[in-house]
Amino acid sequence: PYCMGALYWQINDDWPVVSWSSIDYYGNWKAQHYRMRDVLAPLALGVEFKDNQLNYYTLSDFLIDRNDLQLTVQVVDFNKGVVKQFKEKVNAKANSSNVVKTFNVEELLSEADKSNRMIRAWLTDSKGKKLSVKDHFFYWPNKLNLPQTTVQTSVKYADGKYTVTLTSKKLAKDVFIEIPVMGAKFTDNFIDLLPGEKKVIEITSPELKASAKTPVTVRHIRETY
Repeated sequence: PYCMGALYWQINDDWPVVSWSSIDYYGNWKAQHYRMRDVLAPLALGVEFKDNQLNYYTLSDFLIDRNDLQLTVQVVDFNKGVVKQFKEKVNAKANSSNVVKTFNVEELLSEADKSNRMIRAWLTDSKGKKLSVKDHFFYWPNKLNLPQTTVQTSVKYADGKYTVTLTSKKLAKDVFIEIPVMGAKFTDNFIDLLPGEKKVIEITSPELKASAKTPVTVRHIRETY
């Protein structure tokens, strides 16, 4: 079978309500909308876990081949950070989805490590620009040995824009940033923050004032239980 695209229900709401929309009535993005932006990008990285193998795909909507790409794959320990890394030149064929790299899971980690480690992969172009990032966990969150950790947060305040820098000594899964301003735009949210990683997120809204220092709340899934 062939697929001419993707359609998901639903994008937004006509009134304030609890629904399955990915953007609420006030313009706030829910977690789904950030991920749909990533997976439906013109050039995206996909991963399939099947028969104890990880298959990495390039999914391209471009009408020309992309031959300037590099795939980086990291094995990340929840507490220690990156323990293995692989890099390889790959191509993204025009207007198609293709497997560009396959790993036997035994090459990457042991069975016992699956609840303590994850795989992060990303594509970069010839200039080093990161184009698509894909995280893979081997279990649902309730089966993972997620560590207790504190996300360190610093905020640079300016009129119309707050710049938030996040770091953590251990994995912080599903980091959620919140601000009491309806319709504020975040460059990213609901992220997995790796040990030692620095993530910069910009929040924009005409209601943000440098002098007000509107509070920014940061939480992650391990803090919920």
